[in-house]
Amino acid sequence: MTSTLLAQLPPGIRNRACLVENSIERSSESEPDDFAAALCEAEPSRAAAWARQRAARDRPIVTPQCLIPDDISGGKAYDSLEWLVTERSISINTAAARDDASLMTIG
Repeated sequence: MTSTLLAQLPPGIRNRACLVENSIERSSESEPDDFAAALCEAEPSRAAAWARQRAARDRPIVTPQCLIPDDISGGKAYDSLEWLVTERSISINTAAARDDASLMTIG
């Protein structure tokens, strides 16, 4: 089901997502290390073990979203898609720039 969902995503999103099946049984070292969000579908004890593995990595910490299969199939729970968005901002301080335009951007 997850691979079908990935195939239906718009190309800009699909190219930034990957499926890591059975990552609870695998070593977290075999996972990609450049991700900023993680979704898990598993029973509570397995989801907790999976979340602990993500937290123990020597990499940036991500906030995992874990749902149980019964909640998903029953339509009782959904992943929070807003947690999958990364916000970036640019600040332009025109008051401090005076005659040097290179001082106007930070970031």
